[in-house]
Amino acid sequence: MYDKADLNNFLECWPNKNVIIIVEVFDPGTSNQLKGYYWASIVPKFRQAYREILQERYTLNGTDRKLRELSPATHRETPKPGGGYKTEILEFEDLDNSQAIEYLEHIKLIGAEHLRVYIPDPRSFYQNGLATVDR
Repeated sequence: MYDKADLNNFLECWPNKNVIIIVEVFDPGTSNQLKGYYWASIVPKFRQAYREILQERYTLNGTDRKLRELSPATHRETPKPGGGYKTEILEFEDLDNSQAIEYLEHIKLIGAEHLRVYIPDPRSFYQNGLATVDR
């Protein structure tokens, strides 16, 4: 991490020159372990429940999209200039860890209450030797 004094010192090394500085901000996002848990455990279990209980067929990506639509934890609302709100449904990978955990707890509750889906705790998921998933 650099501060303003470091930037000024750097710029002083290039007198009478144009300097282009590119700044990239990196958000830590969702951890690989939570991604693995979500894509290898939760999404397939919901996909199977939708097929068996509701007679609805979804791809894994379709199941993911349906789950994200159900949970307010994945919704970002921004005010419209004329009134009302625009809702954007965030991708799972765009959630930070605290948002991802809130989302997972919400859909686990939905699964238990409405679809008879039991989702194991992530610790037991990883104790069974399942690895992370890169998506």
